[in-house]
Amino acid sequence: MKKNPGREQLQKLYVEQGQTQQEIADLHGVTKVSVGRWLIEEGIRPRHPGRQRGPENPSWKGGLTMDKDGYVLRYTPNHPYANRGGYVREHRLVMEKMIGRHLRPEEVVHHKDDCTSNNHPSNLQLFENNGAHLSETRKGMPSNWTEEGLARMKEAADRQRTPLPDNLLEMYETMTAQQIADQLGCGTWAIYQYLHAHGAQLRPAHTREKELSGDDLLELRKRFRSNKEMASFLDTSEKTLRRRLKRLGYSAIDEVRVVWPSDDVLREMYQTRSRSQMAKELGCSSTAVQHKLNSIGIEWRAATFEKKWDWPTDDEMRQLVEKYPKLADLSRHLNVEYDALRSHLNQHGLRQPSRKMVAVKYPPDAELLKMYETMTATEIGLILSCDCVTVLNKLRKIGATIRPAQPRTKASP
Repeated sequence: MKKNPGREQLQKLYVEQGQTQQEIADLHGVTKVSVGRWLIEEGIRPRHPGRQRGPENPSWKGGLTMDKDGYVLRYTPNHPYANRGGYVREHRLVMEKMIGRHLRPEEVVHHKDDCTSNNHPSNLQLFENNGAHLSETRKGMPSNWTEEGLARMKEAADRQRTPLPDNLLEMYETMTAQQIADQLGCGTWAIYQYLHAHGAQLRPAHTREKELSGDDLLELRKRFRSNKEMASFLDTSEKTLRRRLKRLGYSAIDEVRVVWPSDDVLREMYQTRSRSQMAKELGCSSTAVQHKLNSIGIEWRAATFEKKWDWPTDDEMRQLVEKYPKLADLSRHLNVEYDALRSHLNQHGLRQPSRKMVAVKYPPDAELLKMYETMTATEIGLILSCDCVTVLNKLRKIGATIRPAQPRTKASP
């Protein structure tokens, strides 16, 4: 194995002269992997060919490739109709150079000799759409078209394009593409095609809804019967408008402005209630409550959190479990969160078969420990009519050392 030529030599060849790892490998009679290892040893950051596009990539082969249909593709990343890789079919580029403009997507370029790789200008013919292309190229040939297919071809050939005015660029300065399309009775894609072909710079989507304050939106809400009409007036989507209304404190159902209590009352409510419970009491969404708490400087907690509630004793809890078999009813009675109550009951040996909680009657601690010496948690659970997790939680609570589960042994045949 040849020695590393050193940092200075690698710096000169790889960084200053811009040689590739393969060229350096050929120069020193080693493999490309060895050169890569030398660069890492000397602290020189290797170039990544995958991050360099076009002629800057060492694997550049002229920007020509061929797709699965046999058409030649040329790398033209700045073309308005280039694909994701930046390629455009070469025969369309040749035709655009011949006529001096960009082709529209519906226009078809035909190869006269049916050789898709022969892109000489004399071999290309332009058709207005695919209907006209098929009508000309299939003339005199026996066809197997269905009646429905023939009707679509005739419709495509006879379809008249929407006449676009000459002052469309001036209209685009004060109107959106959607507004122009609605006024002319055509699709927005036709407007964008015209703007692309005439070199207009498309601006990002802009809605008047972003410029309005909460009070302005409230006044507008009174003028319209539905969010759909209001969104159409503001040139935005209904989903975006609903999201904005929720952030301003509107209910997702009746869109009524929330009457917030004072900040001190909100702090007291949040100490004993969740955001969902507060939202139900105030008649708004939990997201609106969250934004309100953030605005008054209250750091909101996660949905499931640990808090030292004033829990009743175990005997009192067992009586409440018998009185309130449903966990939701018991949660409302104790004024505690659902998840916190469920966690507390599991830790104290209560379980919920079929959404009902049953108190497990444990033997004395000494007897339970003696049972655990000769039995597994699953076997104890079968005796006490509970699951093994409940038994393990009880054993941890009384200070027992939990042993790992033993793998099952296969019965001998």
